[in-house]
Amino acid sequence: MQSRLFINLLLLIIILGVTLFLFLTGQTPEDPAPQSISQIDPQGINEIVIQRQAREPIRFSRRAGPWQMISPYRVAANPQRIDALLKLLAAQSAAQLPLAEVEPGRLLLADPEITLRLNDEVFAFGDTNPLDKKRYVLYRDTVHLVHDNLYPQLTAGPTFFISTRVLPEQAEIAMVQYPHMRLVQQQAGDWRLDSGLDIKQDEVLALSRAWQELTASTVQAYQSQPALYEIAVQLQTGDSLHFQVVSDLPELILARTDLGLQYHIPPYSSEKLFPGGPDTE
Repeated sequence: MQSRLFINLLLLIIILGVTLFLFLTGQTPEDPAPQSISQIDPQGINEIVIQRQAREPIRFSRRAGPWQMISPYRVAANPQRIDALLKLLAAQSAAQLPLAEVEPGRLLLADPEITLRLNDEVFAFGDTNPLDKKRYVLYRDTVHLVHDNLYPQLTAGPTFFISTRVLPEQAEIAMVQYPHMRLVQQQAGDWRLDSGLDIKQDEVLALSRAWQELTASTVQAYQSQPALYEIAVQLQTGDSLHFQVVSDLPELILARTDLGLQYHIPPYSSEKLFPGGPDTE
């Protein structure tokens, strides 16, 4: 650690000395052209693996459609999180060090804690530079210094990368079955609520939209607990999704036990799902 710090301090002194010389002599250095860590087109990536020591890998795949997590959960991936991973391909490299000229162990690259594989391209994440806090990333035979904005995400749990949409992308609802009422689509755009409640048609339409567009604030691993009741959502494809309501106050939590996940719904969304209030009887 001390030798690496000495080298970094020496480089800083040299840079400051050159800058001072150019300033005193009136010379203006040409800015080097920015260099990306790779020239790979992210559109060509269809497999992603996040490998962490002593933890199960997180795997994603894209096959003629949106990104899917295939391990440890089989569920739609969060597109924004995937985009953040793919942006590494064009990340600006502040410095490049040939692997043969460094000691990988000193940079924590000999046995990296985290590697990111994009198709067959592997990026290993090492230590941070103590001077500017940029991260050492090994790609092929070169160590790059890049901004350290991706590494914290790579340390997150698998649910961080799951889509927050409660229903599958582009899924269309045919019916929502509550314990004591039912929301049914009779034909395109025409909804009926069998409830015995005095509900206006525009409120019924708003209810259908609320379910169709429902998004969780967070997605977490399912924590086994008794359900208050169940809500079933039947899709136009004929598939049925069963949600266990494990909490409705102060936060609505919808559990998909078949996926091993639970969706935490913010109050401003949950209040739109229950005409007359949550039915817990």
